[in-house]
Amino acid sequence: MLLKLGSNISDISGSISGHTFQHSNGGVQLRSKPSAKKQPSIIQTFIRSIHSRMLFEWQALTPAQRTLWNTYASLNPFTSKFGDKVFLTGQQVFLKYQFFYAFNGLSFLTSPYLYNPNVLGPELIVNGNFNGLDPWQIVAQFQYNLGSLRYTDIATGRFYQSLRLTPGYNFVIHFLIRNSNSGSYFNFTNASGVSLFAPPYNVYSIRKDGFYVYTVNCATGTNFFNIRATAFGASFDISAISIRRLLS
Repeated sequence: MLLKLGSNISDISGSISGHTFQHSNGGVQLRSKPSAKKQPSIIQTFIRSIHSRMLFEWQALTPAQRTLWNTYASLNPFTSKFGDKVFLTGQQVFLKYQFFYAFNGLSFLTSPYLYNPNVLGPELIVNGNFNGLDPWQIVAQFQYNLGSLRYTDIATGRFYQSLRLTPGYNFVIHFLIRNSNSGSYFNFTNASGVSLFAPPYNVYSIRKDGFYVYTVNCATGTNFFNIRATAFGASFDISAISIRRLLS
């Protein structure tokens, strides 16, 4: 915005309320300060990668496959939050269905008729986002921060909550690792330190910062879900823990 200065003001500079005064050949201009770009969070980056992949997969469909999705969309309206029937495009249905499957580490659907919104059971973890500590119990070397637990990297430590997992069943597990520097080093165990899951998720391993999604098979029955870390790795923050049984 070009400003016209009055007779009592010969010059002006500086900033005010998110705006700055700049000099140009045309006079003094008032411009908004450029806002600093925030780095996307780990989960935001994960979601964007899924979205990019889904767009690529849609473009890779054959005309016949796109017709299948378009036809399905024209015959199956969705209900809005206001109770109205809404028809989506075939691409919108494709993105909606595939996102749910991809976010949970499941294979892409080859047909909309294969979509099952009940493919996962209810959430088994209580307070996986650590809004407070209850019902988690810290045994050693973890410290509570609002929204996460931090491993101190001094000695072996663990935290747990009461949770019954039955051998032979498959589960989808999510968790978020942050501030790990050279990488976290932990395993999922029962109270005795025995690994809960079948290979390849039955050993301690290095996990760098990231949002992780595993499909695991329960190999050891337990009444307590433990995360046990050792000082072989680095200190780290863990949060967004989720476990749901894979039903089909």
